[in-house]
Amino acid sequence: MKLFLQNQMTFKFLINSITVFVCFFSTHLLAQTQIIAHRGASFYETENSIAAFKKAFLMQADAIELDIWRTADDSLMVMHDRTTGRTSNKELVMPTSTARELRSLKLNNGERIPYLSEAIATVPKGKKIVIEIKCCWEAGDAGNVFPMLKNILERSGRLNDAIIIAFNINTIADAKQQLPGNKCYYLTGQKEKEDELIEACKKFNLDGLNVHYSILTESLAEKSRKAGLDLLVWTVDNPVEAINARLKNKVIAITTNKPDLIRDVLSQNNYETLYYEQKKSIFEMLPNGTDEIIFLGNSITDVGEWSEFFQNSKIKNRGISGDITLGVLARLDEVIESKPAKIFLMIGINDIANDIHDSIILINYQRILREIQAKSPKTKVFVQSILPTNKNFVKLSMHQNKTEHILYLNEKLKEICKQNNLTYIDVFSAIKDDNNELNPIYTNDGLHLMASGYKVWTEILKPYVNEVSPSSTIKFENPYYLTRLKAHRAETIPPNSVIFIGNSITEQGWWSILLKNNKIVNRGIGGDNTLGILNRLPEILQAKPKKIFLMTGINDITAGRSIDEIAANIEKMVDMIESTSPETILYIQSVLPINDDCLAYEGLKGKNSEVVMLNMKLRDLCKKRNVNYINIAPLLSDEKGSLKATLTKDGIHLLPEGYVIWTNYLKKMKYLR
Repeated sequence: MKLFLQNQMTFKFLINSITVFVCFFSTHLLAQTQIIAHRGASFYETENSIAAFKKAFLMQADAIELDIWRTADDSLMVMHDRTTGRTSNKELVMPTSTARELRSLKLNNGERIPYLSEAIATVPKGKKIVIEIKCCWEAGDAGNVFPMLKNILERSGRLNDAIIIAFNINTIADAKQQLPGNKCYYLTGQKEKEDELIEACKKFNLDGLNVHYSILTESLAEKSRKAGLDLLVWTVDNPVEAINARLKNKVIAITTNKPDLIRDVLSQNNYETLYYEQKKSIFEMLPNGTDEIIFLGNSITDVGEWSEFFQNSKIKNRGISGDITLGVLARLDEVIESKPAKIFLMIGINDIANDIHDSIILINYQRILREIQAKSPKTKVFVQSILPTNKNFVKLSMHQNKTEHILYLNEKLKEICKQNNLTYIDVFSAIKDDNNELNPIYTNDGLHLMASGYKVWTEILKPYVNEVSPSSTIKFENPYYLTRLKAHRAETIPPNSVIFIGNSITEQGWWSILLKNNKIVNRGIGGDNTLGILNRLPEILQAKPKKIFLMTGINDITAGRSIDEIAANIEKMVDMIESTSPETILYIQSVLPINDDCLAYEGLKGKNSEVVMLNMKLRDLCKKRNVNYINIAPLLSDEKGSLKATLTKDGIHLLPEGYVIWTNYLKKMKYLR
């Protein structure tokens, strides 16, 4: 018994350890993007001033960047411009003035123009100083500053902490020759050919490139990496630009006027935990399959046993505990390499917990979606709502009290899906309580789900995971279908709606007017068939309609689909409705007959017998599944069982009189009150 208790305690300890590891997102990797303060913290203090340099290090910059000139009397002084007027009280020319003349000036903050040695003295131990050589453009000896520079650095004891940069390729080449132990970077903002930049660095044995943000690309980063060159970027003050530079570790350092802001942004968007790298490496090792269904997200996805939930070996779990939107973007190439059939995306709660701004989260989301559409255009993307959390659980406090953010982001994600013709799946509403927090029956920590939560989630996803792929013999995604679908997505279905779903026969009906009911929504699409309805039904069901009146099948008959297949597809619709919106009352209406004598569609001639057979199947299906069956066909048929000639002009579609008979019957039978 004692041994059993010890084993139980050990097991509990291991489980708690794993929980801490998973929930607190592991240990961040040591390699981080360095922050270089451009001319010091120049957004806050006068550039290239002692105050700016000190401020930069108070803001936890890893290095300061400054510019040096050789004066007429052989001093090295700090100034960006060749002349002093922009940042001081008098206009002098740096290389033709003496140090004494320059020191008599006052910078805009009242300080004197600093000597290089004074600037170096502000650099704490363990920090770096990036020195841009400005006098490289001067003729003769004025350009040869390196012996003086080396002497100053050696006397200050900071030779090993200096990094040299210059725009002039010959100057930076000289720097590397005379200071071989120091990092020397070619500084450029020109949109030169990337291969030429790489070759220039290799030719002069330089350590890398320091490029303007506008020319930073993934291909340049990859080429630099392969050549063994460092890549730095300047000058980045915009958080979005900083995140892009950070993405996939394009650069080792970012130069900025706002070191505090950019450091905070990079810290918040740090996705590379040890666990992230472990999982990412495993995903990259695994072979690609065909028609994969990818579940993509963070720990909430990671924990789910999706292939077992759905009994589907095509499903691949690509959740990584602790992941954020930027982390998903960084590993997206592996996800879409197999050109998956579907991707179910849920990400964002860790961004919110890290206090990443909502606008950044949405920008990252849009980049994820654009990249999927660009690189795997046939992949169907399902954006799932961010799930609620519950503040009564204190273990994961960073994620709590975020309901306002979650609701806002979910609304924005829904808008993005509408704009991009994507499917938005509202899981949030199914597992929230009355306060819009995660219902405690589904969680044991206020963030992650127990089995009961995954069960609800799985039921919501079943129609989307199991939806039928387009058949080679019956296509539904024609231009008209897509146009109408886009229009439907732009309209909000009101609560407690009554929805008529079908093809052109439904689409042409003036249901809300004839039935005098403004709750009625028409979701008929001309030319649609059972596959088209299966494709769009999950989106309709998100509105949780009060009633659905369904009529479909005639276009399937036209295309040669068997009666059994048509009936099977309609039964799948019944399954979808029962699992996704169980409170919705479904009415399956019989398929209308046709009239061969005036039929304008050759493909339907002689098909009335199939219509009769399909209606018998539908009647039996409704009886088996306890669904309401409405037999409209006899009301509109003649004595031969054909559509009455007085009610149609093309043998299939109804004249207004036909819709009046139809709606009067619905009212008479009290299907609609």
